[in-house]
Amino acid sequence: MRETFDLLFARIETCNMHKLIMALLLTLSLVPSPGLAQDIYRAAAAQTPSGEPVDGFALSLTTKQPTVHKGTPILVIVELRNVSGGEQNAMFGSRHSNYAFQIKNTKTGQFVPANANNTFGLATILGEGRGWPVNANTSIFGPFRLDLLYSFTEPGTYTVQVTRGQNIINGRLVSMESNIITIAILQ
Repeated sequence: MRETFDLLFARIETCNMHKLIMALLLTLSLVPSPGLAQDIYRAAAAQTPSGEPVDGFALSLTTKQPTVHKGTPILVIVELRNVSGGEQNAMFGSRHSNYAFQIKNTKTGQFVPANANNTFGLATILGEGRGWPVNANTSIFGPFRLDLLYSFTEPGTYTVQVTRGQNIINGRLVSMESNIITIAILQ
């Protein structure tokens, strides 16, 4: 990573203001952020539930651990799945600003607030892109740690849904929702 920063700062010396801002945003995107895994993955599409398809893609939310103990990591996977039947361009989007979760305690009906000490959702991504080719029945996915992104204060059963997944599909920003999953947090 040090080489990336050195190269980036060498380029900044010759940039105009617009390029400087873009370089700084790139630098910030390389800094690890609590609650976000650092890699986006690509693999064959899963056969799990998803939200309604938009422009040939569907958003799926899953977890391998639907029951956890309070204070342990709550890891979920967000999957952008190509269900179009053909190759399309797509971009997963920024995990900092393009995804919002709605987490609700099923007993109290109260929503879990975002963690005020986390910068999740504050970054802004400038510019536009067409994304990368995604074959039919292939997905782009990334993990999120909900226990760092949201303030869980008590054990209980919670429903979780991505209520804003903003992805770029064929050069156009689209908004999507995922399926709903249930996570139990034990004492």
